[in-house]
Amino acid sequence: FSSYDEAVAAKQAADAAHEAASASAAAKKGELDAAKAALDEATSGLPALEGAAATAATELQAAKDAYAATVEKIAAEALKAPKAKLDAAQADYDAVKDSGDETAIADAKTKLDAASAAYDEAVATAGSKAQAEADAAIAAKQAALDAATAKLDEAKARIEALPAEITSLEEQLASEDAKLAEASKAADTAAQTFDAANAKVEAASKAYDEAVKGHEAWVAEHEKLVAAAEAAKAKADDLLDQWKNGDATADSFGELAKTNSADETNKDNG
Repeated sequence: FSSYDEAVAAKQAADAAHEAASASAAAKKGELDAAKAALDEATSGLPALEGAAATAATELQAAKDAYAATVEKIAAEALKAPKAKLDAAQADYDAVKDSGDETAIADAKTKLDAASAAYDEAVATAGSKAQAEADAAIAAKQAALDAATAKLDEAKARIEALPAEITSLEEQLASEDAKLAEASKAADTAAQTFDAANAKVEAASKAYDEAVKGHEAWVAEHEKLVAAAEAAKAKADDLLDQWKNGDATADSFGELAKTNSADETNKDNG
């Protein structure tokens, strides 16, 4: 059954090759679908990215245009607290300076001097601090614009590159489909070869089974005839002994002959 074994091995190899080709084609189809989906997503998302970049640019320009006003506003806001403390200390001093209470006057004057010094320091540093804060705000706006522009550029580059990638994947998928078709054809051929070989094996097995049955029938018939022959021989031996002893007659041998003739007739009919 070497041809049968070869057919089995060929079918298994062809089925494995077909399965591998099918998996490869499916994987390539998945890559192609993903690339097309990525192109659709990038294209549909482009207006939002363009809008975000435009908004970031507008906000940056607005911050630059309002830079001086922003610095002034921040500085003014920073001076509110020290100015309020100075005004309160001045009011406390004015309230006691003509009271004649030297201790209260001295205490109020000390607090007024401290509040005045704190205010002068705030005035001296308010401008630079306000500029630093305004610069930081502009830097943040610039960073936001840079990030939005980077996302927009990335999307545009992806949109530009994806069509070529899709074309390449379509070509690869066509190649994989061709390989799959060849593998499918080879698998069908191997299956047909296997079926033919299997049919021969089954026919041979059936013929063998029938031969075994015929042999068994022959053995049974042979054993039956051997038993009949042995029985006839035993009878003949017994009659011969009787003849020698003078106990048998010629008629006894005639009966034996008739019995053997009947057995032969049964054998022929069987």
